[in-house]
Amino acid sequence: MVVDLLVKLERTVLAAVEPSAPVGEHKLLGFAVRGEDAVLSYAPHEVDLALGIGMPSEDPIAGLSERRRVAARFEARGYGFPSLVHPSAVVASDCNIGAGAQVMAGVVLQASCSVGAFAIVNTRASADHDCDLGEGCHLAPGAILGGGVRVGRETLIGIGAAVLQGLSIGAGVLIGGGAMVIANVADGQRRVGVPTRAMS
Repeated sequence: MVVDLLVKLERTVLAAVEPSAPVGEHKLLGFAVRGEDAVLSYAPHEVDLALGIGMPSEDPIAGLSERRRVAARFEARGYGFPSLVHPSAVVASDCNIGAGAQVMAGVVLQASCSVGAFAIVNTRASADHDCDLGEGCHLAPGAILGGGVRVGRETLIGIGAAVLQGLSIGAGVLIGGGAMVIANVADGQRRVGVPTRAMS
């Protein structure tokens, strides 16, 4: 998805880096895939990087933390991560999109939203006015936030989940797919259902 997004934005893609790539060259959407950090023979001032790290289904919150760790490692070496916004996304003119954040196809971000560094707002997710999405959080496809929702860092709002307006979702939280959040959620909670309850 990230390579396709870069193509849609008419960015020059030099290669994808995949540590588990087989020996020898193979391609992703026509671009070379290289193992480990081979592509980083480029100096930090010569290239920007884009994270394509997904989340393992067994522990998606750990996946969000891993994304941020990888980014921090390369930032420490001087590499930059631009924010990427799909051309089909509708983003209000006063939204703030942090470094390395990715806003995918069909997303709607209304007035005065803030998207933290390295957050993902995935396909057709939406956030109404004045939402604040923390660093490294992930709104999964079709997730919906009412106005004024606060989402903590490295939190996952699952596919098709909805959060009522004005609520606060803590850091490191997992909200399951299809859930309906009707009350604030503290840090580290795992919640599912309609309305949400603690995951058993």
